[in-house]
Amino acid sequence: MSNRLNLFESMYDDQGQPAPFTRAELEPLEDLWEQRAALFFTPTSEIPERFVGSGELQVSLPIVTPSYGEFEQIPGYRNTRMWVDLLQRATGKIRWRPMDPVTIVVVRKDVCSPGRYATTGAKALTDAYKVSSTGRRDGHRVHYFGAIVDDTPCNIGSVSFTCVQVQSRAEVGVDIKIKTWEPQDGTECREVLPNGSVSTSR
Repeated sequence: MSNRLNLFESMYDDQGQPAPFTRAELEPLEDLWEQRAALFFTPTSEIPERFVGSGELQVSLPIVTPSYGEFEQIPGYRNTRMWVDLLQRATGKIRWRPMDPVTIVVVRKDVCSPGRYATTGAKALTDAYKVSSTGRRDGHRVHYFGAIVDDTPCNIGSVSFTCVQVQSRAEVGVDIKIKTWEPQDGTECREVLPNGSVSTSR
């Protein structure tokens, strides 16, 4: 097999359906990192180990999650794949082994406040953490960064989203920390929402 396989030309089969790649196809590729955007239909189990991270995830992204107005008017902010790409660039990994349940801490730093609907703009970023989703209209499963199993209360033990107003544009960005959550009683799933409300389930 050629070690210069063009993945972008092979993402779909003859019927136009997504065609996941196998590890046997991906392992020999010298330029797999450069072609990582072709892997959204390929599960993490097929990604070569050298490109899969694990353990606590702590990264800083160079752009902030959008305000409500930005989220509505700039489609790129709503694109989960864009946030996956930023996570990949920040970690040097194409995927991450999922932790479950997890604690997620997000600190948004900007020179201005995003307003009262700040968490709306973080939706695509939250989706980017997930293993996969079938939320597309065509029903095809898309594989994301993979640090969390899902964004349900039982998968996310606790989450906090904080907005910090900074003085310098050099400080602008988003700091993210994801680690395994260990409930004190071992039975209850607890989600602390940014507005202070709490959702629990067993």
